[in-house]
Amino acid sequence: MIEFHRWSMWSGITVALATLVMGPSRARGQVAVTLTARDSLGMPVRAPVEPGSRVRVDIALSIDTRLVNVSPISDLRVLQFDFVSNSDGLRLGTFRWLVNFTTYPKRSENLPRPSAESTATASNENLITLTETELIVATIEVTVNGRSTLNVVGSTTDSESIGAQFEAGFNPLRLFTFFNEKMSGGTLQFVVTGADRDGDGVPDATDKFPTDPDESVDTDDDGIGNNADTDDDGDDVLDTQDAFPLDETESEDRDDDGVGDNADPFPNDPTESKDTDGDGIGNNTDTDDDNDGAPDATDAFPEDPTEQNDSNGNGIGDNAEQNSNTGPRVTGGICGVGASGAALMIALTLAAGGCSRRSKSRAVPEIA
Repeated sequence: MIEFHRWSMWSGITVALATLVMGPSRARGQVAVTLTARDSLGMPVRAPVEPGSRVRVDIALSIDTRLVNVSPISDLRVLQFDFVSNSDGLRLGTFRWLVNFTTYPKRSENLPRPSAESTATASNENLITLTETELIVATIEVTVNGRSTLNVVGSTTDSESIGAQFEAGFNPLRLFTFFNEKMSGGTLQFVVTGADRDGDGVPDATDKFPTDPDESVDTDDDGIGNNADTDDDGDDVLDTQDAFPLDETESEDRDDDGVGDNADPFPNDPTESKDTDGDGIGNNTDTDDDNDGAPDATDAFPEDPTEQNDSNGNGIGDNAEQNSNTGPRVTGGICGVGASGAALMIALTLAAGGCSRRSKSRAVPEIA
């Protein structure tokens, strides 16, 4: 009995999983197929590549540790990858097996070619054991000319291509087969810098419709480009009736002040659209926007109720600077010492008989 599941992973890599149930003991093994693109230095490719870049793609197998009570698969004996490139932007090059199997190609076309077909079989002493550690079983060189997708597991448009097939069993007469039509994923997407296949002036890397010169944006991600979509933001209000056709949170602006009614506390007053202190008086009319007792005209931070002054003009309020011990220090104090040392200086002053004549001329702040 074979049970199949589908999972997705980060970075656009989809993993194909197949659950193998062997006999009455129901030993379970979860097989994950992972693709990793690497550059000429062997480093992972995580960004768009230049047109014409040659990339090595590692094909790895492992078991999925996200599921509990998963046993390793200890007798994988037949591996087969049979896939094609269905995009002009991707050309397949040399396919190499990295396992100690007997390997043979199904076809021997000149490279580069749009397809790769190869099978690997093992004798009893060379069977693969799959564990939670990824095992790279093969690599393929690809040339990336445009935005494209490599699929080594799923079905293709080529009637002669089966995608991928794995067979496992305790002996050659008892094989359990994983067919690609019951798997999903095994794909890896490539994006090319500067490529613009449809010639609409929008690079493929940012074009939601890279082969449609009439479309490049899909605000609501409904698969319909904004030029054809009658409701770009998907808020159920037609663009022709929507004051904010690209904002799903807004559709009306009754006072025509440029602020949507949902965000405007004064939707019928074109002279007001903000009320910082929530006192019902718009900021344009309110003389103390943050209601901290300091008029806006003298408040260095008219919309911050926790600050009013900025003594050193560095853009940080005095309260915040004092709380972080980085603010301006009091240079008056007692005997020229800041307020933080005032208590100590009181004792020293009494013991010494007072400050120096120069210090006495300075103002002494009141100590609470």
